[in-house]
Amino acid sequence: MNMAAFSALLNALKTDLVWQITAVVLSLLAYPLYQVIYNLYFHPLRKFHGPLAWRASRLPFVFNLLRGTLIQRQRQLHDQYGPVFRMAPDEISFASEEAWGDIYAWRKGHKSAIRDPAFAVAPEGQADNLITTSNAKFHARVRGLTSASFTEESLHAQFPLIEGHADMLISQLRRKAEGNQDLVAQVNLTD
Repeated sequence: MNMAAFSALLNALKTDLVWQITAVVLSLLAYPLYQVIYNLYFHPLRKFHGPLAWRASRLPFVFNLLRGTLIQRQRQLHDQYGPVFRMAPDEISFASEEAWGDIYAWRKGHKSAIRDPAFAVAPEGQADNLITTSNAKFHARVRGLTSASFTEESLHAQFPLIEGHADMLISQLRRKAEGNQDLVAQVNLTD
């Protein structure tokens, strides 16, 4: 395209409403198409396998999340693709015990994972805690105070106590459910 033709096109865009609308519509269509092509062929995670639609767009992920079927679908996809698959353009799903340690274990000299304040928030009226804080210094301090309680040896020592409480919870839930004639029993766990 020579400069004269390009200049004529720009002038038409400036004055003609149809050209302006066409340019906007083409731009709106071009961006999602660009994004899909980028996600499939140029994204840093492109080498990880998974369903084509899930690798191209986050829409299947959001669709399953909103339907409440994301976890079941994720399990099916792990059965199909193995312990590692790409479940969104920018997300990999791992289903192995080793991956948990590799991803989340604290290692000296490594930065801890950044917690998103949108998700790491204490319930209203409750103090910040180890699980809900997004403050790295607070998390490190509390983790240091509680880490001895969660060693393998400590957890094995506490197993009978934890198992006893779990058994008591199940038996009380069963007792409440047996007293209910409906097929579905509702139990308020906060009482």
